[in-house]
Amino acid sequence: MHPVSIACSVGPSQYIRPMTGTEKWSRPMALIDKLEGHVPWVMAILVGTLYFFTMGPTVGHTDAGELSAVAYSFGVAHPTGYPLFTLLGWLFTRIPIGSVAWRLNFMCLLLVTASVYAWARFLREFFIQMRTSVKKGDSSYAIRIKLANLLATIVGTSMLCFGRTWWTQATGTEVYALQCLLLVLMLWALLRAWWAKESIFLRWGIFIVALAMCFTNHLTAIVLLPGVLYIYFARFKFSVASIKQGLGLAGIGLGVLVLFYGMLMLVAQSNPAYNWGNPEDWTRLWHHISGRQFSVYMFLGPKAFGVNLVGYLNRLPNELGWDLIWPKIPIWIGLGLMVFQGTSYAFERRREWTIFFALGFFSNIFWGANYSIKDPEPYFLFSFLVIAFLGAMLLRWAWIGYKKFAPYFTGAFLIVIGFQIFWNFGAVNQQGVRQYEDYARAALESLPPDAIVISKTWDVFIGPACYVQACEGVRKDVTVVDYSLLHDRHWYATQLRAQDPKLATALGVKLDDWDKAVSDFDLRGKVNPAILQPRFDAVYNGILSQLATRPVFIGPEIFDAITRKEISTPPNGVLPVPDAFFIRLQVADVAQVYQPVSLPTTEIHFGGDLEEYESKLLRQQLTQVWTMRADYEERGGHATEAAAWRKKVADLPK
Repeated sequence: MHPVSIACSVGPSQYIRPMTGTEKWSRPMALIDKLEGHVPWVMAILVGTLYFFTMGPTVGHTDAGELSAVAYSFGVAHPTGYPLFTLLGWLFTRIPIGSVAWRLNFMCLLLVTASVYAWARFLREFFIQMRTSVKKGDSSYAIRIKLANLLATIVGTSMLCFGRTWWTQATGTEVYALQCLLLVLMLWALLRAWWAKESIFLRWGIFIVALAMCFTNHLTAIVLLPGVLYIYFARFKFSVASIKQGLGLAGIGLGVLVLFYGMLMLVAQSNPAYNWGNPEDWTRLWHHISGRQFSVYMFLGPKAFGVNLVGYLNRLPNELGWDLIWPKIPIWIGLGLMVFQGTSYAFERRREWTIFFALGFFSNIFWGANYSIKDPEPYFLFSFLVIAFLGAMLLRWAWIGYKKFAPYFTGAFLIVIGFQIFWNFGAVNQQGVRQYEDYARAALESLPPDAIVISKTWDVFIGPACYVQACEGVRKDVTVVDYSLLHDRHWYATQLRAQDPKLATALGVKLDDWDKAVSDFDLRGKVNPAILQPRFDAVYNGILSQLATRPVFIGPEIFDAITRKEISTPPNGVLPVPDAFFIRLQVADVAQVYQPVSLPTTEIHFGGDLEEYESKLLRQQLTQVWTMRADYEERGGHATEAAAWRKKVADLPK
């Protein structure tokens, strides 16, 4: 008996009507009809509530502080600039609820929660449009289609939103939270454009705007282009007319990009205090949005690609909460079977969309595995989305075609989702993470007025210090100099002038000469050691020489680099004296006299994963400085004070 094909493409209320003998299923089918329309918003509320209990209370490590400072002061963020995120962040920081960091963290939580709703809507509408073969004589077939769509939507949404990387974006301030939402909105808009029967250009125009918005937030959206080109020509065929229409749509997208990235140029020209890249003209703007400064981490060869690919595969089970228990081989096997069968079923039912997702998946893997950084997980967001989609497809296949085994498949998925929720809750939980703001605040407040601090620890000090100074107004008289940015980036001299005009004036022509030299190096690739090193040394030593009129401190990592001769030693007659959180540079006559330092009384509250790189780095920084201070006290014969400092070290979390 041959199946009769019936297309379910007109809406949730017009699924296959029960055939003869199926009247007994009419009531449960009506119930499912009611349930499925509520699934997206119910899941968004439930998931968002769970997200809330893992959201960080304040600023986190690495880029969170800088992004917060940029959003609050409406500056320019690190490449690629993230103009849409900055604009949304600026609006949220104006809401008078909680601290600025809490507002931005909550904004990211809302963005990821909205992505949960949009993803559930996408899956639900996608399943409605799928071709389905109806077998005559199967009285339960119609209700199984409805049940398959309902359960596949729930499972596909849960697998994505409880995945570790997706969930992490809802716990703190990062641009990837917005990317989660934009990726799903783009897919939703594409689905509606694909099925449009009227106002076709308008529908595709909405999709192009959604795609362009992905680019205004993060240029990893480039991985979508191969799939987008394929599915566009699959829909309209390759012809002169489709090319003309495509160029018109591309023009709309380009206009959106020019609008938002052009905003960065206007902001830079206003000389804000936080002005990464200083994209005040087209040359600098292109250098900034293309992320050229990060090109040193990209496409480093087959060996690096292989290492990063293995790293991705090794982290993939962690998305399902599997890293804390048992070997990873079972989950790799399970994922492999799920991807194979889910892809086979999707290809059978919606070939064009399966190819679109496959192109996006492999483009994402290729791009992400060619980027050698320590925290690459957010660069694979689209791949996680595709895996969740294939999981949903597998479950739908089971309910429609293999009703005897479908409950077992469902149970297996529920177990996986249970593991995700149970294990990933603890892995992503940022509720107790206060150490980065506590440290930046305590370190700045320990300094004398008008101090200068030279540091390289962006992740745990410079980034959080951006936040507490710009957003909380803590010790704005202190100038934090990022040694690495001063050494390498053409724009940093301009930012230094905006943040500390007095220091810029004192450096005078030394800063101007270095500005020109580092611009030639960073923007134009002109490497002339005979010019670069002497001019940088002049600026660096010029900052150190400010100790005659201003207190000058260096971070422990700078001290270590000097010891290893990676950084030039301070001028003759300048000695290091350990302080509460940094090392003070003083002239020898002053340094040789014992200088008491008050023991810090501000508690640094550690939370989250103490084995995380940034948490360990912070404890290492504190241990080094406090141990150096204890040794200093002992050399001066102050045993009681030395013991107090050593106790501070001993009290740090292990």
